[in-house]
Amino acid sequence: MLPSGLKDEERVHFGPPKDYPRTAMQRTYPYNRFEVTVSLEPIWVPSRSAVLSPPTGFVAIVSIGVKGAPAALLSPIRLMNDHQKPFGTEAAALMAGFSAGQRVIDDTLMCG
Repeated sequence: MLPSGLKDEERVHFGPPKDYPRTAMQRTYPYNRFEVTVSLEPIWVPSRSAVLSPPTGFVAIVSIGVKGAPAALLSPIRLMNDHQKPFGTEAAALMAGFSAGQRVIDDTLMCG
């Protein structure tokens, strides 16, 4: 028992659930001579209860750089699903982010 008389599991916790990763998911994929880095930003819906639910979706943030270079070649791109809605799963956001990075490289950076 805690001094307040509540058991630990009865306490009100603010922020992400204990089992939710504290750091944003990020993956870096090689593509041609470039690296596509996709970071995920979770979308949290405000709740009237004291218990925070899992994220309702994810926004993909895509950066393109050259392997070993400290800076990105372009400004990061924030990517959402159709109709400006967040991606429903981490996997969908990662795949869409990598695909968008490939298209930018093919259409913009590989020209010439």
